[in-house]
Amino acid sequence: MFTTILSGALSISLIFHFAPSLTVVTKLVAIAALSLIFKYLFTRIFSSIKNVEVKDKLKLLAASAVLGILFLMMFPFHLSEIQTISIEALGSKNANSKGSEVWVRQLQVDDRIVALEEMQLLGDWEIKNGVPVSYKNQPSQLIWKGIVRDEVKITLVKHPYSGQAKISLNDKINNVDLYSETDQLAIESLQPKTNVILSAIVFLADAIVLASLIFCTIARLLRYESKNQEYVRDYSFFIIPLSVWMVYFLSFYPGLMSGDSIDQWRQISTLELYDAHPVFHTLLNWLLTRLWFSPAIIALSQMLFLSLIFAYSMKVFRRMGVSNKILIPVLIIFSIMPLSGMMVNSLWKDIPYSISLLWLTILLLLVYQTNGAWLEKRKNQLLIGFVLVLVLMFRHNGLIAFFGVSLGLFLFYRRYWRQVAVVVVASFSIFLIIKIPLYNSFQVKPVPSVLTLSVPINQMGAFLYNGIELDDSDKEVVNKIMPLELWSKNFNPYIVDPLIYNKQFDMVIFDSDKSIRNKFLLIWLKTAIQHPKQAISAWLYQTSIIWRMDQPINSSTYTTEQGIVKTGSPILDRYNLQTKSFIPEIKAKIISIVDFTQKPSFIWLFWRPAIFLFITFLFGFIMIYRNHWKLSIIAFPTMFNMFGLTISIPAQQVRYMYPSILVTFIFVVLAFITLKRKEVPR
Repeated sequence: MFTTILSGALSISLIFHFAPSLTVVTKLVAIAALSLIFKYLFTRIFSSIKNVEVKDKLKLLAASAVLGILFLMMFPFHLSEIQTISIEALGSKNANSKGSEVWVRQLQVDDRIVALEEMQLLGDWEIKNGVPVSYKNQPSQLIWKGIVRDEVKITLVKHPYSGQAKISLNDKINNVDLYSETDQLAIESLQPKTNVILSAIVFLADAIVLASLIFCTIARLLRYESKNQEYVRDYSFFIIPLSVWMVYFLSFYPGLMSGDSIDQWRQISTLELYDAHPVFHTLLNWLLTRLWFSPAIIALSQMLFLSLIFAYSMKVFRRMGVSNKILIPVLIIFSIMPLSGMMVNSLWKDIPYSISLLWLTILLLLVYQTNGAWLEKRKNQLLIGFVLVLVLMFRHNGLIAFFGVSLGLFLFYRRYWRQVAVVVVASFSIFLIIKIPLYNSFQVKPVPSVLTLSVPINQMGAFLYNGIELDDSDKEVVNKIMPLELWSKNFNPYIVDPLIYNKQFDMVIFDSDKSIRNKFLLIWLKTAIQHPKQAISAWLYQTSIIWRMDQPINSSTYTTEQGIVKTGSPILDRYNLQTKSFIPEIKAKIISIVDFTQKPSFIWLFWRPAIFLFITFLFGFIMIYRNHWKLSIIAFPTMFNMFGLTISIPAQQVRYMYPSILVTFIFVVLAFITLKRKEVPR
């Protein structure tokens, strides 16, 4: 029965995703034929695991179904159907128009510009300046047929000689009058109509296929028990990644720097400190540059830090009995993937912060393995307290991860509440003792409140963009922050920067007049409650870098720089920082590889954090299932960090989720072993 359902589901998925142009009859015949073939193959494949002894197959099947549906939500598969786009020059015109011209400047399907050769021109069309135009012997029709996932955008020209046109996507029709007294462009947007029943059938088929694959993966991994084989030295886990990343370092010497990096370099050079970059991190970099006044010393320090913590992690795993058959592939993938080499050479506070969270994750693993007794030793308390201080100091949102981990330790290891209390209170006290005098001594300029309100600000832009009317008193408040008409004009669903980084937005009003900030937050909250659909939709768009695998249409994914940027600001560019590659030929090859991995077809696999997040969920379930639910404590640092991002993330930048990417490898390794929990001697 199982193989029959799976065979049918896989056949439906393959036909509708990869052969959408087939006729209905042909699709049905193909599905039937493929189902028979797959049933034969699956009967043989699943015979090897049907006798797998697991604690509760129903629980595994339920978990597999949840993970399968989760994958479809994180990487939505669009139902592929052939769509017909038609642009018809009607030959009619506005009474004020001097002609009936129709110029088709551009046809965009999803994120692809349709080439002229793909268009079918019926009637009297001419090609002028590389675009089709109809102005005589009308009506004339332009037709394109193909797959449309999300949206069609048609750019037309409006001027005094323009006429009227009819635009259609299957049975969706828009009639447009292109007349305008001045030359301008008109963008018509159409979305394909969804076949709800067929979409539901294909979604169910996809879910069955994915759940089955996940179930088989879980069942097989639960049978595997890692056994260590000592033929790789511990220092290899330090030397190999460091050596690979040194190639990136020499290629992009002295490091990869964005505008934020250069602004922090300005603070290092002048000691005019601004809390947008945590002062502790800026001063730590200042100390490093006393040894060598170059960004290179910061990049080298980050490489050494990550190499050491990665090697330490692998050493812990070897002591726990993890086989080199598991650790060596992890070592190779972690070392050579472009994301690692580019990130660790990027001068951002996110890098040491992410490494600190990785370190904290490993320490929590040791706490779990000893059932909390690891915390009894004074040196261990000092170590985990030190790492917690780093988490607090390297990024402002480290506070959320700190409290999340503290809460987890208190709840999971109540027997050692005194030791946990000592660590938590001491580390937080040290954080305050360091931070308050530093801020007073250097007269640190506080970060503007506006930078902490990315989600409310962007959602207000979404409300106004979607035509939601505010009360007159509410309009007055919002207008003080930025003229009302600019909120919708500058709104971008994925990034808040166009709203707040323009000359019309008052960046300091929230700090100079606290009543405006409070009123704005009340207006935002009231509007969100009244219009929950728009609020949730805006939030999902803004947080898509966290949970969505594929890059959405009209969005972008900011990964890393490929050198040192020119900001255009005389204040920042005066330092004349430049990339000076020692191995330019290899640099060119690295850039070509990075560019390839960042293409829309591949960026989800190599750069988008959500694929790593899903892998963490999958292997994390296996890890907990074969061990104990308390092992979930190791997920607290990155999960609480991610929670903080869901309420504050300003842009689609990979670096915000770098901690989640790093710890993915920890969960993968732990899925292969059953940990023997032991007590540490008193």
